[in-house]
Amino acid sequence: MRTFLDQPLTFPEDWQVVPPFSEELLHALDQLHHALESCRIPPPGDNGDISSEDLKESQVFQVLRTGQRLGAEEEALARQISASAEIFLSAASSLAAVSHYEAEALFSLSAFHQEIGDLQVGAMWLHTRAFLQAAEEDWLGAFDTLLTTLKMARRHPASRITTHLFAHWLDLSTTLYIASLADRCPDSTVLRNVLRQMNELDPSIHLDCLRDPFAVESIGMLRAYARQGLGVDLTPGKGGGYYLRQYYKAAELGEDAGDVPLPDQVTKVDFFPDEWFYDLAYLDVSVATVRERYAKAQYDIARLFLDSRIAELESGVPGTEKAPFVPEFFPDPLVDPFTGEAFLWDQSTGSFYSPGPDKTDDRNLIRYSPSNGASSAGDISLP
Repeated sequence: MRTFLDQPLTFPEDWQVVPPFSEELLHALDQLHHALESCRIPPPGDNGDISSEDLKESQVFQVLRTGQRLGAEEEALARQISASAEIFLSAASSLAAVSHYEAEALFSLSAFHQEIGDLQVGAMWLHTRAFLQAAEEDWLGAFDTLLTTLKMARRHPASRITTHLFAHWLDLSTTLYIASLADRCPDSTVLRNVLRQMNELDPSIHLDCLRDPFAVESIGMLRAYARQGLGVDLTPGKGGGYYLRQYYKAAELGEDAGDVPLPDQVTKVDFFPDEWFYDLAYLDVSVATVRERYAKAQYDIARLFLDSRIAELESGVPGTEKAPFVPEFFPDPLVDPFTGEAFLWDQSTGSFYSPGPDKTDDRNLIRYSPSNGASSAGDISLP
């Protein structure tokens, strides 16, 4: 506690600059909100065409994902999901096309507050649509849909932890599906384009900024208040307690803060010690550090898989653990974010894997799952 409260927080000076969201971004967010509202699929039984309670959206997706044939009722539900996804995709594409888009915007507007579940549903619609497009051999459309989902994970490093975790979820789920479809796609030109776009997105998605997630959360919360026009002081180098106290002043004053800088405001917050605010605000967000590395590891393993698949389609021989088949996409060797060394190679499956958070090589026989604990046993690989 005292370390955080007293030790100067160091962060890039440009984190002090918190420009308001542009009108273009606000308009795109509003369109995405309306798309979510207009596309809600009624529960099974509320629609005359789909009556079975067993026809869950997730079940339809699993059928598509495994390449099985849809039944008549499943086909009807899949088409309904795809229609909703098409509307959502249009809005998501416009949002992702805004050059200064950042995922924090999704959670900074009252219209979107606490709608993370709805956003996940929208993303799952896009995942379902992509697999339906692939089943119809529309490979360009399928990967464009998934890449649009991935683009929504772009964010500023000083975003709140909620934003980072949502982005990690988008990243982890979407890269799995990209690899799954790449295994079926017969067109190496399409896969080269996907790999190129993943390389371009990599630095805006994988930020390596959560070594001290609670500090990032504290600064991220203040940046959200600064964007609302409050006089936040984000000068680097102050003790953590300095920033926490500002947060609670902002929460107390709200719109009544006026133009006076928060550190100069005298409120009842000033009568409580820093330790009190720390106890009140502290969240164990250490899992975010592991998930950040987990997402990066899986993303890079997916990129290596795409390289191997391109090699298989163009030369007839799958890639190996040797130099990448498409070296122009890998100017620097990819290293495991958990070990800092090269990814491990599973000869039996012909694929790369990571030993995961515990850094123990389980020979790719045990699959890592964060549901078993952030640092639990298991290796990270593509299923």
